Amino acid sequence: IDKRIGIPLGFVFFYLSFNLIYQEYAKKSKLGKKLFTFLVIVWGLYGVAAMTDLKTKNIDLLDYNSIKSKFVNDFNKKTHLEIYNQIRDLTVWGFKTSKEIALNVLKYNPIPGYQLGCIDIDK
Repeated sequence: IDKRIGIPLGFVFFYLSFNLIYQEYAKKSKLGKKLFTFLVIVWGLYGVAAMTDLKTKNIDLLDYNSIKSKFVNDFNKKTHLEIYNQIRDLTVWGFKTSKEIALNVLKYNPIPGYQLGCIDIDK
């Protein structure tokens, strides 16, 4: 999509989604309004930055193309099996390292055993 179409279209959806967030959540508290204002400013500036050219964003076109070509070359060098294995490994890693899974599925106990404070020595 051309920038001249995509960015205004993005701002329309930006307005619609942030209006929904404001109506349903933000207007109900002072903190919600402050957080909402902060997010609108940050995301609005992100949209404004999208409209600028690459030189203004401090990215030379040559640097951009070299980064892009390095990524594409690295990706093209991998076999389908290597890509599959990497996706699988990252998925399993994400599953095992999430707090919900660690505590409820894998029964991870960060401090094994129990600490019994003041008890009799005879026990």
